[in-house]
Amino acid sequence: MATSGKRVLTASGKAGIRSTGKSAIFNSNGECAECCGGCEYCSGATPKTFEVVFSGISVGCCGQAGGPTSKKLTNAAQINTTFIATNLEASGSPCVWYKSVVNAASVNYYSNLNCVTFSYSSNTSLYISLEKTAAGAWRLTMHTSYDPSIGRNYIFFSEIAGEAADCGGPLSFTNDLVGCGGINVGIGGTATVTIP
Repeated sequence: MATSGKRVLTASGKAGIRSTGKSAIFNSNGECAECCGGCEYCSGATPKTFEVVFSGISVGCCGQAGGPTSKKLTNAAQINTTFIATNLEASGSPCVWYKSVVNAASVNYYSNLNCVTFSYSSNTSLYISLEKTAAGAWRLTMHTSYDPSIGRNYIFFSEIAGEAADCGGPLSFTNDLVGCGGINVGIGGTATVTIP
C-alpha cells in the first residue's frame, strides 16, 4: 500500500532508489515521485519522465504516404523542440518512455511519389519513443502517424550502446537517418535526453 512518508519497495521487494541514489518515499498523494520499479535494464531507479530535446533535424525529404502519394514535412521548428516522454510501466512497457503530440507538424501531401504534384496541406501527429534495450543500450525514434500501407515515416532514428547501466542520463543521440527517400521524412540532427 502506498502510504505517505513510507519507503517505496520494488516488485522484487527491494528498496526503491531514486536516480540521485537516495531512498524513494511516497509523497503526500501516496505516489512515488520518481518511478522506482520498472525497467529491468536500469541499475537504479526508473525515472517517470525524460526531457528529450531535438535540434538540427532537416525536413523537406519526400517520403511515401501510402499508395501512389508522397508527403513532406514543412516546418522544422515543430520538430526541433523539447518533448517530455513519460514512462509506460503502467501500460506494461517499463523500459519505454513515450510522447505523442496530435497534429503537431505541418505536412504537404502530393498526388505522386516524387512530391511534385501538390494535393493538399494538413497536420500530422508526432510520436517520440525512448527505449532502454539492454543494460547500456538505448533507442530513440520520432515518426509521424502510422499508415498501414507503408508503416511509419521516420524523422529521427538512433541507437546508442556503451552507456552507463543506470537510467539517470544524460544521453546524446545522433540521427542515423542521413539520406532522403523511402519512409524517411527528416534527416540529420541530434537529441539530448535528461531527467527534467
